[in-house]
Amino acid sequence: MRWHHLSPLVVLLSAAAGAWGQDVSRPVGTLICTLAKTGEETAVPPMQVRDAACIFYREGGAPEESYTGKVRVVSAQGGGLAGVEVLSWTVRAPAGEVAPAGALEQVYSGETKRGAASDQTISSLIGDANASITLHAGRSRNGTGTVTILELRLRSAVA
Repeated sequence: MRWHHLSPLVVLLSAAAGAWGQDVSRPVGTLICTLAKTGEETAVPPMQVRDAACIFYREGGAPEESYTGKVRVVSAQGGGLAGVEVLSWTVRAPAGEVAPAGALEQVYSGETKRGAASDQTISSLIGDANASITLHAGRSRNGTGTVTILELRLRSAVA
């Protein structure tokens, strides 16, 4: 058997295997949510819930979309949403995929992790209905080990 005929196939399969597991998503816009000043709090589990008014600004100047939502933070350390008025995320979707208007309408959840500064965390939220849409937060003031849930409902979009 001649093995030299298989070498291009081996190179191709190696490249494909290297790409598996890598993030192939790209930024498609920014989601900015303004939180209500007050909301609900529960002791068990320790959770805070706030209503939110959100705007999704698509890359490339496409029309913006308006969403209503709820932000839920569960934190064993407390703190949660105290003093937080605005949250923002970079929205990522698979490369080459154009999300239709209203595509952000779903529930997102994820766990935050401690960032470089002791009072800040960095979180990523993954869509429950469409896991290919993810929200990547900058720095926010949530306690360590918090689980954030964001529920979005489309209010208006220009088609």
